[in-house]
Amino acid sequence: MKRRLSLTAGRIALTVLLSLLAVGVLLPTLLTVTASFMPQREIEYHYGTADNAADADRLALYPQNATAEQYTTSLLQTPHYLMRFFNSLWYTLPITLGQLTLASMAAYSLYRCRNRFRTGVYFLYVLLMLLPYQVTLLPHYLVADTLGLLGSRWAVVLSGIASPFAVFLLSRHMRQIPLAQVEAAMLDGADERRIFTRICLPQCRPTLWAVSMLIFAEYWNMIEQPLVLLEDPSTYPLSIFLSQIDRSQTGVAFAVAVLFMVPPLLLFGFGQRYFAAGFGAADEAVPRTRASRVFRTAVAVGAAAGLTVLWIFFGNTALHTRFTPQVTVTTPTAAIVNDTLYTRVLPREAIHTDTYGRYVMEVTTHTQDGTTVQYVDYEAVTVLHETDEWIALAEGGDWTTVVLSFDRLPPENSYVTVKNE
Repeated sequence: MKRRLSLTAGRIALTVLLSLLAVGVLLPTLLTVTASFMPQREIEYHYGTADNAADADRLALYPQNATAEQYTTSLLQTPHYLMRFFNSLWYTLPITLGQLTLASMAAYSLYRCRNRFRTGVYFLYVLLMLLPYQVTLLPHYLVADTLGLLGSRWAVVLSGIASPFAVFLLSRHMRQIPLAQVEAAMLDGADERRIFTRICLPQCRPTLWAVSMLIFAEYWNMIEQPLVLLEDPSTYPLSIFLSQIDRSQTGVAFAVAVLFMVPPLLLFGFGQRYFAAGFGAADEAVPRTRASRVFRTAVAVGAAAGLTVLWIFFGNTALHTRFTPQVTVTTPTAAIVNDTLYTRVLPREAIHTDTYGRYVMEVTTHTQDGTTVQYVDYEAVTVLHETDEWIALAEGGDWTTVVLSFDRLPPENSYVTVKNE
């Protein structure tokens, strides 16, 4: 009896410990999702700015003023983020398919080859697999430069297709296939192509799914390759944007990070029943249950609907205009206030107020992306004189255009349409 109670207590303690570890692992993801629905000023209030985390007040598990403006900015107001999202797909999908094709053929060659050089070639693959990618990045750069591909998308794709890790896993799995099956197929007149496509590949399906998920996750998050092999920032993937977060883009970055997690989760949802079996020795895939079929169907429908909506919004200029706030702007000008001449004077309407205090909305025009607004705290503005109608500013300010009025309050870092300047 005592032994049974001790075993029960041990299981409870282990369950509690594993639950706490699971919560700790999922907490960053939870905070990312909740912060994606927070306004920019609330994010800075809770977490501080990107370059000064000491300003943080406390962590927040839920938004106090929930808003979807971050998603509206990233999906509807500008194609800038969607272009980088599709850039990530453009790189990751060909690399994943290319690696699976080359690695499966190389693994089949190692499986069918029965001479003394096979062990040496396999050991070479293992040695290359142990080398970090940063070691081989310089040879990739030199080869791309020699072939004239440096700066093009193909420099990233072709350098990522060859993977010793995929060959290692697939050849390890193919060695578990009995030679009797191959010999029986040869007696029936099957050639090497039929043996490869009809016998080996179907039995390697779990490993192919596992390898594809690992490859997709690795190159979906790549940073070094685009920075070294690409020159045009417009061809960068979305992972580059997430690695270069500016303090004024924190809110949008959280929303984009949530969208960035969707494709790997969809891929794992389709192949989760193969993932564990893919690392076993000649293991069969986990049987498909009704719940897994329902989940796969829901994922497929959701992915198709999401891509359709993104494509419509991406190419529809009318929708961009509909979801973009219309603003009227003004610039500081010279004026006489209370018999004193000031060189930088703004009307009182240019000062806006919310629950976090007073602020000025600075307007910034980007050549390719459009016009955005950034909040500047009123306390950070040097005011020389203030009346009920005018505000005189000190000389030397680094912003020249501010929002005077708007038809809908633009969140910080959101894109706007200027009606007149």
